[in-house]
Amino acid sequence: MVSLGVAPGTGLAANADGTWSVTTPPHSKGWVNVTITWSMNGPQPDAYLSYTYTGPKYTVGFTSTDAACPTPSGMPADQSVIEGGQIKRPYPDPKADGCLFDGWFLKDAQGNSNVAYDFSQPITGDITLVAHWSPANTGGWSINPVRGSSLGGQQATITPPKISRGIRFNQVSAGGYQAGDFRGFSMGVASDGNAYAWGSNQHGQLSQGTADSTTQKTPIKVPLPDGVAAGFTYTQVAAGGYHVLAVGSDGIVYSWGYNDHGQLGDGTKTSRPSPRQVTSLTGSSQGLQAAWISAGVHHSLAVDQNGAACAWGWNTDGQLGDGNTSDQPMPTRVSPPVGQGKAGSGFAAAHASAGRNHSLAIGQDGNAYAWGDNTYSQLGNGGTTQSSTPALVAFNPVLLITGVSFDQTTVDTLQQNSDGSVTLTTPAHNPGQADVNVDWTLGGIVQPQTHLVYTYEGMLPHAGSSGTMVLLAAGLLAAIGAAAAGRHQREARSLQA
Repeated sequence: MVSLGVAPGTGLAANADGTWSVTTPPHSKGWVNVTITWSMNGPQPDAYLSYTYTGPKYTVGFTSTDAACPTPSGMPADQSVIEGGQIKRPYPDPKADGCLFDGWFLKDAQGNSNVAYDFSQPITGDITLVAHWSPANTGGWSINPVRGSSLGGQQATITPPKISRGIRFNQVSAGGYQAGDFRGFSMGVASDGNAYAWGSNQHGQLSQGTADSTTQKTPIKVPLPDGVAAGFTYTQVAAGGYHVLAVGSDGIVYSWGYNDHGQLGDGTKTSRPSPRQVTSLTGSSQGLQAAWISAGVHHSLAVDQNGAACAWGWNTDGQLGDGNTSDQPMPTRVSPPVGQGKAGSGFAAAHASAGRNHSLAIGQDGNAYAWGDNTYSQLGNGGTTQSSTPALVAFNPVLLITGVSFDQTTVDTLQQNSDGSVTLTTPAHNPGQADVNVDWTLGGIVQPQTHLVYTYEGMLPHAGSSGTMVLLAAGLLAAIGAAAAGRHQREARSLQA
């Protein structure tokens, strides 16, 4: 049997090549657990996989409506993007004689296009992006009129070149924090596809090839990483304490700046004033690919393109969420929340945010999770104890049954039901009462064990009689007919949360 979430798949069939086919049941968009019940020379432990339900597709159109420029060439074709996906920035840029391309801007309901489009954002509906332009001819310096009386007293107007472009920022991020050292800096991604930086450069966080005390008073362009392909642009940027993360149009995460705890994710603790790839989870030379990034004071978070959260850098309070408190100079998987999978199997997330000593994420189940330091209850789980793995933020706290045992025998598999109950198969037991021990959490916080009573029915020896004695939960003895006799059974029962 194959179940996706709490619903079984249908039409399960074996294929000639050893694979199996199954038809998925209806489900809302997002990630679900896949539970596989199987046997080989007898029942085997359930296997677990993950599956993502996608949403509808939307159309992204591209247009140009600047009357001051001729009809551009190289306008891109429409894109079809699954809900929640990202638009790929068109390359190469369109061209129009006598005009300079300033980027793509979002057309609103009134037909205006004042806001530069952020290509890191998920698509949620049909949209149109409008090409913006600036005149290539800046006009030069001029004076008007160009002649006048030798006696003077003539009013003249001097006009400078029109050097200002229509380039606008589509994304900004503020950074700069360390105990006793509050030197701010800023990052932005602009409509021309470049990243810009300004402010303090004490640790090379402006990516200008040096680290010094010089203050950059206006935005300066961040150089492209070495070896990138033509048409490379920056699509996302995140400023941390004194380090920066960025995602390129190639989907790869780049980093630069301070690296005292390995927050650059390149396997070292050496600071760098220029962009370099963050190491992949497998350590390959390809680099980490991500859909979402967040830079904390000394640690970093990313959600990769498969929806798995990963972290690296400082971990003194468990803010990496990997179950320990050791620094990690390379990306490591964030562990799943309690009851959502085995350690190391990964945490399915949509977004993540890194603070100083703690982290937050929105899971693909729609819930908020937190981990790391909890001195001031910043994890939002009702306590003040730090957590080195994701714990549910107690916004409408969820009660989760995490384990059940009958006396000393632990139940192997719990099927989580949509109403909060679990369905289980009782283990074999001698006739009589069994103490049912229920382990559970509320809002991710472990609660005192709950005890229930379950009665096993079965044959009890009774000389000279053909009856069977049944020990009831109320502690009473009763006789039933011999027709009910038989071995005690393994039965499916539900525990209501």
